[in-house]
Amino acid sequence: MGYKEDLEAKTGFKFTTDVWEVFTDAETNGDVEIEEVYRDLFKKRHDDVKMVAELSMCLNWKIHEHGPVDEPLARRYSYLWERVHSYALDVFDWEEGKYYFDVTD
Repeated sequence: MGYKEDLEAKTGFKFTTDVWEVFTDAETNGDVEIEEVYRDLFKKRHDDVKMVAELSMCLNWKIHEHGPVDEPLARRYSYLWERVHSYALDVFDWEEGKYYFDVTD
C-alpha cells in the first residue's frame, strides 16, 4: 500500500480527483516543477471548493510524506499549502468554508 492509500485508509478521506497523482508525477519528472503544477491546477479550478479542499489535503499530506526524507521539497509543499489555505479563508462563503473545513480538518 502506498503513502496515499495508507492515509486514505487511516483517515477515511478518499480523493475524487487525480491531484495526488499529478503532483507525484511532477516529483518524478525533472522537467515539471510542483509550483507550475499548483499554478495550473489552481488557475483552472480555484472556484471549485471541492477541488480546493482536495488540493489542500494533497499538499498537506505531501508535506508529511516528504518532511522526513526531503525537507526542501516539504518546505515547497508547505508554502503552497499556506497559499491555498489562505485563499480558502479569504474567498469562500460560509457554506463553502464549512465544506472546506469539514474535509480538511
